[in-house]
Amino acid sequence: MSMTSEQQAALEKLAGRALSEDEVAAIEPLLLIRNDVAIADIISVGRTKTQDAQVGIGTILTTMKPNGGAFLDAITELGKTNRDVYWGMDIIQRGVFNPGLAGARAFLNDLKVALPQFADDLDKIKMLADQPDPIHYNEVSNALNKAEGRETLV
Repeated sequence: MSMTSEQQAALEKLAGRALSEDEVAAIEPLLLIRNDVAIADIISVGRTKTQDAQVGIGTILTTMKPNGGAFLDAITELGKTNRDVYWGMDIIQRGVFNPGLAGARAFLNDLKVALPQFADDLDKIKMLADQPDPIHYNEVSNALNKAEGRETLV
């Protein structure tokens, strides 16, 4: 059984993106047996949501190891001429820097430009606020039932 355009559109709407050819190929046999749990797993790969996280000096030292100390030294030096970095360091020292906030993520992106040697480490700090965001199989069931013209519970 091939996936219908309605089924594919319903799954793509849930995923918030187009399905790859590999995903379509993996999902098609699952549609036959309506393994909505496995379908949800496939379309959930890589989905994340940003949540609050608290970052301080200890988190930076452990997350950016072995570069944490050098990074802290570099932003302390940069803070001497950049007041945003200076006050950002204050938030880090108090342990309340939140990479889940849009402004904090923008700050980290700015630091990646100013201190490119720490770009990969700064991405690790951002990832502290990224949590998996799987699609529940009930959402898959409802979307496919609607696409197939069946009644749904929701």
